[in-house]
Amino acid sequence: MAYKVASQSPAKLILLGEHFVVHGSRAVSAALDVFVEGVLIDDGMGNIEISYLDHVERYDISRDNVVTRFVKFLSQEYDVDSTPSLKIRFNFPTSAGLGSSASLASLLTKLFHKMYRGEEPQKEVIYNFGSKFEEYVHGNPSGIDLSTVVEGGVILYRRGEGVLDRIDSLDLGDSHIVVIDSGIRRSTGKLVANVTYNLHSLPEDIRKDVIDLVDSIVSYGWSSIKEGDSQSLANAIKSNHYLLKYIGVYKPKLDEIVMGFMDLGGIAAKVTGAGGGGCIYGLADKDIVRDIESYFRGRGYWVYTPKIYF
Repeated sequence: MAYKVASQSPAKLILLGEHFVVHGSRAVSAALDVFVEGVLIDDGMGNIEISYLDHVERYDISRDNVVTRFVKFLSQEYDVDSTPSLKIRFNFPTSAGLGSSASLASLLTKLFHKMYRGEEPQKEVIYNFGSKFEEYVHGNPSGIDLSTVVEGGVILYRRGEGVLDRIDSLDLGDSHIVVIDSGIRRSTGKLVANVTYNLHSLPEDIRKDVIDLVDSIVSYGWSSIKEGDSQSLANAIKSNHYLLKYIGVYKPKLDEIVMGFMDLGGIAAKVTGAGGGGCIYGLADKDIVRDIESYFRGRGYWVYTPKIYF
């Protein structure tokens, strides 16, 4: 009889500072109460099944991709003679700015550690192994995605320093976060590289000013979050939105979603994550959240009103 273990890891949402966090700005991110779930089966078969929202992939360990490479890496690290099988289910969109690769890296590390060490891994273990998977996928990750799914709650983060501050919840009074998936898929690594190119096309003093400006917006937004001031946070979101447009992470469809959200009475909205596609998130008063959900779902979009996972 094959032994099984199960675990899960949350999605993440960058509230402020994406892209610029790669270049020295701080950023704010939150873990969401929607998960990637998985089961590891110690059967030596090496079969992998990944269920997404709209399709299922099945293959074995002989296929070469980022998942099989990481599974082989973990098998070696945990002295596994015959590769186990995995069943994984994403309950949120992937390649959409919600941290699916970091969530998967965390999940797989948890599963291997539980099976072959008999306990939950320490955070340092997930950081150590998970960062390798993030490098496979993104090339030059800031580390914020993995830190968010490992730490939970809402975090203030700077690359090279890690989590600077953290709170368990997001109390914005009558305002709620709404996440809308554009349905456009893209490569985070390529978008990060494009933004880096765009930023480095600017004169050095202007580039520094832009990054410093984003850092100031993040600082203002973090203070707004801790004070529960949704209107001030909305101002920070709007400012960040315009700077992300300036460095080229929007496409017409993303602009349409932001404009549609605002036309329905939303307070503020912006892309989250790498942009180029993926998800938009916005703030809206509780009285109109249902109308926003109905509007976008009626047009075929995945819509989610999350809570913070901690």
